[in-house]
Amino acid sequence: MVNEARSAPYDSGDYLESATDVQEYLNAALEDGDERVLLRALRTVAEKRGGISRLAGETGLARESLYRALSEDGNPRFSSLVAILRAMGLELALRSRRDVNSPCTAPAVGGGGDIVTVPISRSPPG
Repeated sequence: MVNEARSAPYDSGDYLESATDVQEYLNAALEDGDERVLLRALRTVAEKRGGISRLAGETGLARESLYRALSEDGNPRFSSLVAILRAMGLELALRSRRDVNSPCTAPAVGGGGDIVTVPISRSPPG
């Protein structure tokens, strides 16, 4: 007997209902360690938020450049990544890795492993 039941395609964007969902989704993509996973996740979020054309308008980046940057073989500039994240209402944050024993990973002020948020500005400090 042949099972004729069909399954619906899975779209992770269907589960991104809140800003917290998006943040956790992108953090999980970062933790994966494969840049292609992060780029695909960013594209999924962009599509959920209204598409690449809308993102282009919000970032000032060309639509074609965004398609290229967020493709599996994409290699976006840091400034493009920052613009994309800002348009999504996000910012980059760094935290020390506890599994690395290096003088460069000394605990941050306030204790080891604290998240240190670094605001990114286009204008020089003044």
